[in-house]
Amino acid sequence: MANKSTSKQRVDWCYQELLKCRATHQIAADLSKREGISPRQARRYVSTAFKDLKGIYEDIDKPDMLTKLIHGTETVLERALITGNLNAALGAMRDLDALMGLGYTHNAKSRPGYYGK
Repeated sequence: MANKSTSKQRVDWCYQELLKCRATHQIAADLSKREGISPRQARRYVSTAFKDLKGIYEDIDKPDMLTKLIHGTETVLERALITGNLNAALGAMRDLDALMGLGYTHNAKSRPGYYGK
């Protein structure tokens, strides 16, 4: 069993990896290998870090689902940028905008005075 200091370091490492938009299963696998702990223990550390990350979105309705959606979309964005797939990256950015309600999507239909055909 790890002491409090070691546990905190592991959770902090997981939190930083989540902020890098890495998938939770990848983080758990890397933590297990890196620290020599069981995959089950690693998933617990990732879960704790994910709950910390969820705290950022507490003011939004259904924060657990929203956090998962945002994190998943950020993961897609990261992979799209790594592979150079700009269309997928733009799609992921639009999805993030819609999920977070930032209002940066430029859509002619949302402009006042647009009547369309």
